[in-house]
Amino acid sequence: MSKHSGVVGLLFAVAGSIALSPVLAATPEPPVIVSPGRVKPGARLKAVEVLPDVPVSPQARNLFSTPIGLCGDQLVVASVEEGSRFPNRLTTVVRLGTPDNAGSWQWRRVVLEERTLPDITHTQPSVGIDSRQNVHIAYNMHNMPWQYVRSRTPCSIDDFEFRGTAMSDADLHVAFEQNRSPWGDPGSAAIPGNQITYPAFFNDRNGDLYVTYRFAVRPGRTWLERAFGGGIARFDVGSQRWSAVGGDVPLTSRDAQPAPSGAASHPFAWEPGWTVYHPRLWFDRNNAMFVTWMWRKEQAGIDTTHPSFAMRPNPQAPFQRADGSSYELPVRLSSVGEIDAFDADHVYHAGTSVTTDARGAPLVVLESNDGTPRTLVTYDSSAKRWRTVERTPYGAPWVVCEDDATCWAYATGPRIFRRKRLETSWKMVYEQDGYCDPKPLHALGAHRRFVHVTRCDWRTSRVIELADQ
Repeated sequence: MSKHSGVVGLLFAVAGSIALSPVLAATPEPPVIVSPGRVKPGARLKAVEVLPDVPVSPQARNLFSTPIGLCGDQLVVASVEEGSRFPNRLTTVVRLGTPDNAGSWQWRRVVLEERTLPDITHTQPSVGIDSRQNVHIAYNMHNMPWQYVRSRTPCSIDDFEFRGTAMSDADLHVAFEQNRSPWGDPGSAAIPGNQITYPAFFNDRNGDLYVTYRFAVRPGRTWLERAFGGGIARFDVGSQRWSAVGGDVPLTSRDAQPAPSGAASHPFAWEPGWTVYHPRLWFDRNNAMFVTWMWRKEQAGIDTTHPSFAMRPNPQAPFQRADGSSYELPVRLSSVGEIDAFDADHVYHAGTSVTTDARGAPLVVLESNDGTPRTLVTYDSSAKRWRTVERTPYGAPWVVCEDDATCWAYATGPRIFRRKRLETSWKMVYEQDGYCDPKPLHALGAHRRFVHVTRCDWRTSRVIELADQ
């Protein structure tokens, strides 16, 4: 089995432009109090500080990206820092950590981009590792052409090859200072699509690399007609090419400029007049692919509706709803298999996470917009509907279940909870205060668990490993 793991903004639009909402402050008050982290007695775990606190910019909060990747025994971490040589810009950096024989980690740092836009929730980098252990980074995008590199050699951060669309200083000025996204072509980068936001990488059980993202299905139209869909693409290490996991939407000269004969977008899910948010992937022990995502009518924003689910038993099979009926791609809102554990008009925040329990049933974390704790829901095959299981412990946004049916929940602090097979309650196994936005990375089958956290004033980040003892 591969050592790869199944990894697990805020806008309004006016007159075709994009304007940042001012509701997020740059530095929360009062000052953050950080307590020492500790493993709970009897947990039989060891907490290892893999990456000590490193500086990050509070103007680039790592909310929706996948900032870490495991490359053999090495760890790749990407982040955004202050200190760019360019005015009103930040610096995207990549670090490579290597453990020594004594268990300490040695780190190298390279600068990837010194013109990163200071966009609080959109331009943060994501890390992916393919089955040949080459490193992929997507970064510095908010409704922009792909900014994407991959390494020429395995586990290297020294030989990145740019496979995106080059952006001049003037282009970046248009994107950020003018709040415009005029790139109306179907996309010319290695990964399909254009006007990209929220890239996130995931690996299946064979180590094959996938990326999810939001993109403009009809990039040449006026803003509200562009239909920002959900994209999924898979990287083929043999051909070194990305291919879309989706269906065809033919493009006319009104939809894209230019629109050559046969031009098409290939969204996984889309609907005119709607925006698709944050497709999240999970691959079970049989390598079946699970997808969850959200929808928002017309303009972008934090509140969403229609939590959605799809599953594909294998790459040759069609995607299915939870009841086993088949989708046609791309998924349209009218045909979606909605996660109907709540009322039809219920409103949610945009993020989800998905995993599977010991029976292979999906477990999905949803967050309501009314301030109630996040909720874990599952599909009841006998009742043929979704139902609430429980509130996640301490409002954890991530739940990951391993193949031995042990489930882990990751909450602010970080506070990490575990529930073993046949146990009925969650037990806290690690506790700390002062850090937010946990991003777990599980090396399934290797019993390795990493979590990336950011201090709650958004000025440093760190990585810890929870190792079995």
